[in-house]
Amino acid sequence: MDGPKSQEARGGGAAPRPGGAEPRPHEWRGRAGAIVALAAIVGVFAVLAVQHRWYADETFVAFRQAYNLAHGHGFVWNPGGPAVEATDAPGWVLLVGAAMATRVDPVLFAWYFGAFCGIGVLLLLYAAGRTLLDLPPWWAVVPPALLAAHRFFVTNALGADATRPATLLVLGGTLLLGRLARSESRAGPYAVASGVSFFLGTLLLPVAPLLHLAAAAGLLIARPARERARGVALSLGVHAVLFLGLTIARAAAFGHALPPAATGPLTDGTRYLAAFPLETHGWLWLPLLLGGLALLATRLPDLAAALLVQAVALGALVAARDARGPAFVALDPLLPAFALLLPLALRAILELRGEEPTRRRTVILVVVTLGLVGTQASTLLGPRPLGAATDSGGAAATAPAAPAAPVASPVAAGIPRPAQVQRVADDALGEAQALARHLGPADRIATESRGAIPYVTRAWHEPLRPISRALAARVLAAAIFGQSLFDRPYPPHRVPVAPFAAPPDGTPVYCLQLPAGPRPYWIFASGLPDGEVRAWAAARGLPVIYAEPWRGRSAPGATQAIGAGAAVGAGDAVGSGATGAGAAAGAGDAGGAGDAVGAPPRR
Repeated sequence: MDGPKSQEARGGGAAPRPGGAEPRPHEWRGRAGAIVALAAIVGVFAVLAVQHRWYADETFVAFRQAYNLAHGHGFVWNPGGPAVEATDAPGWVLLVGAAMATRVDPVLFAWYFGAFCGIGVLLLLYAAGRTLLDLPPWWAVVPPALLAAHRFFVTNALGADATRPATLLVLGGTLLLGRLARSESRAGPYAVASGVSFFLGTLLLPVAPLLHLAAAAGLLIARPARERARGVALSLGVHAVLFLGLTIARAAAFGHALPPAATGPLTDGTRYLAAFPLETHGWLWLPLLLGGLALLATRLPDLAAALLVQAVALGALVAARDARGPAFVALDPLLPAFALLLPLALRAILELRGEEPTRRRTVILVVVTLGLVGTQASTLLGPRPLGAATDSGGAAATAPAAPAAPVASPVAAGIPRPAQVQRVADDALGEAQALARHLGPADRIATESRGAIPYVTRAWHEPLRPISRALAARVLAAAIFGQSLFDRPYPPHRVPVAPFAAPPDGTPVYCLQLPAGPRPYWIFASGLPDGEVRAWAAARGLPVIYAEPWRGRSAPGATQAIGAGAAVGAGDAVGSGATGAGAAAGAGDAGGAGDAVGAPPRR
């Protein structure tokens, strides 16, 4: 830790050696040792990331649309249906669609592409520390070391979504802006490259334009020079032109100019923002970070200023609204700023008087750094964060379990963790594998599952709510209880979970028996006449256990009175009226999917 003292002002270059002398032998050894340490850090991260891979029900939303795209149906949710933007990351749909077109399992592709991007982030952090923050080799190892075993960083890498690729592109664009600030006389190539990088990030992360603007503002706040302003304007201009083209294409294809997340409702995101220091030992690093940055207030490097403004901007956005994702996903672009600013702040505290570090100060630095890295790594200790082990093929390998109490929505229960999110997804996958043997593309269903059941079954899928619209669309089966399969043929009024979307009174509710499985009874409401439902079930060898009209929910254990005039016949109307508002309940116990998650269903 005895590298040369930084002598540049606000991001200037490292002090040149007199006469251009070559580095001394002990300096070469220091660089080689830092590279070896970086390689070990990358290896540790790769192992941890693979061990903590997971997915969510929402993961399969992009997979379903990518499947349709790879099979020539276009950006549609249902083949033959209208073009829709099912996710806020169209670039991710294109990437997964390309993988599917080459017969690559989408879950495996998403997992290992995420790990590759995570390694890229670690390498960029080291390069940024060396070239843009002028940190000595061992100091530059600290940023990747802080994140390699960090719970948020590790779990986001293999979450089978666009989070980590988006963070890599945003970080790359920010670092290119930092290079622009150091090469203002030839800033053109860096400006164009940063604009393109941020635009590619926009295809995966809707808030990438905000992060681009924040980084540009940080550079201009650090030093508002004319040449720098021109380079920043060129970078923003390239992004703006490409974004305008994307907006026009989006409006022409989908009928709206903004991605879905940009029009969502405002929610309380403050608890998400507060979760980061609370769950990552902020009692240790937050005072060090704030104290060090206060010491650097008048000589903050250009890149540090850009990262700091990015962190403030994204933190304000997360506090104002939830970007339709768990906290560990919404905060992912903040992680590189956290990792780079913390060692910079530590170095400022160590060199309060501008002196070369003494041996005592070096020991203090090593102890504090190891404490920081250890506390971040401790966020991964304890029970394995995934609720189910996974086999080498990527399939969920949980053993079927008897249904227990319903699992509440992880988002409603508080800040979700991967174990909670995957448990709900595994349950949906278990149902999807059982139903896929009987459903085809011509069958219409409506479920609460956003992605797993629609993706695996390949059936025509309608939104479950509002239930009156789903029934009017003549769906064969609407999962009005949030889940479809049960261990017993419960009558409608005795189903052990509250209705997720209560249908109008008089709507036919059916119970069919599947050939096998831990939950062989399929309970659903239907928008088809009784004769069509029975003919469909008979053609597939599924016995109809009962067909009863919905009469609302009685108290548990009460009997259901079925009136004489409530016969469920072919000529019955589905019924109209106000949509019932049932209590929201999540899926039941994890059923475990027996097939590879990303593989086509068995017929």
